[in-house]
Amino acid sequence: MASLAVPLELEEKRRQLLKRKALYPYAWTVPPPDADRVHQRGSIAVPAASTVTLILSYQVPANRFFWLTGLIQLYLGGTSSVTVPGDGNIAWDLDVNIPVGVTSLQGYQVQGFSETLAAGNGDFPYGNFSSGLNSPYPLAKPELLGPEDTLRSKASVTSTVNSNGGRLVTVFDGWLVPEDF
Repeated sequence: MASLAVPLELEEKRRQLLKRKALYPYAWTVPPPDADRVHQRGSIAVPAASTVTLILSYQVPANRFFWLTGLIQLYLGGTSSVTVPGDGNIAWDLDVNIPVGVTSLQGYQVQGFSETLAAGNGDFPYGNFSSGLNSPYPLAKPELLGPEDTLRSKASVTSTVNSNGGRLVTVFDGWLVPEDF
């Protein structure tokens, strides 16, 4: 007669699933009652070509955590035919604790939201063109930043974008929760 015993690895997976289910609703899906909404906006004129430029910086307050739940990074205005998403004329970067022009051993680039900051290596805007600045790109699993971490949005453009004007816009959307959430 065959044994009905569950293999150890399946039992461990089951335990992990039950543990995760007990945590629901996840703090990145549903803000806790004591959460504070964050909606930070930054906009700059298109910078000089091939210059990494800060668009928006947000420092998490002491004793708080920040869940980044939505993001907008868009090029607006100027000559509309100058850049098409994906043409490589704008390279965006989203990082934590890396000031502009400084190599930081303490910081990191947010996975999936950073490109090599040499214009021509990428260009994917986040946000909804038809709804404008009120529709952030929702992150499938938001980024968690610790107390006093600094989130930065940077960009670099080619001379094609620089010579035609416009603005680079970034919006960070999310919420703050107490350190002991």
